[in-house]
Amino acid sequence: EADIEPCEIETSHEVLAPETQTLPLVFASPHSGRHYPPDFVAASRLDRLSLRRSEDGFVDEIFACAPRMGAPLLRANFPRAYVDANREPFELDPRMFVDPLPAYANTRSPRVAAGLGTIARVVANGADIYRDKLAFSEALRRIRNYYWPYHAALRELLDDTKTRFGGAILVDCHSMPSIGGTTVRYHASPPWTSIDSYIRPSGRSHRYDWPLSSALQVERTGEFRERNRAGFEFGGCVDVAAHAGVGRHRQS
Repeated sequence: EADIEPCEIETSHEVLAPETQTLPLVFASPHSGRHYPPDFVAASRLDRLSLRRSEDGFVDEIFACAPRMGAPLLRANFPRAYVDANREPFELDPRMFVDPLPAYANTRSPRVAAGLGTIARVVANGADIYRDKLAFSEALRRIRNYYWPYHAALRELLDDTKTRFGGAILVDCHSMPSIGGTTVRYHASPPWTSIDSYIRPSGRSHRYDWPLSSALQVERTGEFRERNRAGFEFGGCVDVAAHAGVGRHRQS
């Protein structure tokens, strides 16, 4: 359902694991979390449906078949509007906080300027989320309790996959606006770019797309320092979330 009851986030993420991993793939859905803490909902100037505009609604369900195919699926339980796992850990907008930010915070990235930092100022349609400014301690609490555990789980899955298969491919799963065909964005260097020869005959559109926000996932876990890893992002031509009144209508 588009509207949901607020609930506490008991665990930052879930790993749906296959009985036996038979593929060198790790699927991750960082933006489909739909556990909205009551205090977050109460602090927002938006209704619950509007809060969900940043959510890649139901994407984790679309890829829930991955374990049956032999690959694990990592999905965030926390919503993107609460804390965004597809950002640096401290991409923060100083305009959102009552106290000064530490020097290590990245306050000048394009994502921060757009209001879509690690702690977002706006939802995907540009509407402000909060009534009042936040304390930095609240941002730090969210990052420690949800962002870091998600990334630790992702790193562990990729390392285990690399150990088992000699390499790992991260498939970062999102909903995207329709552009008239299935889009495959990938971030890789040879030998992975040879996948072009497999995608092109299928009629699917594809392109090299670096840098992309999702590339932060693989960059943080070391993929671009090793040639036996690569990152891919798939966006469907039909925005499932939009059909339910939930989700984004522009790029991640």
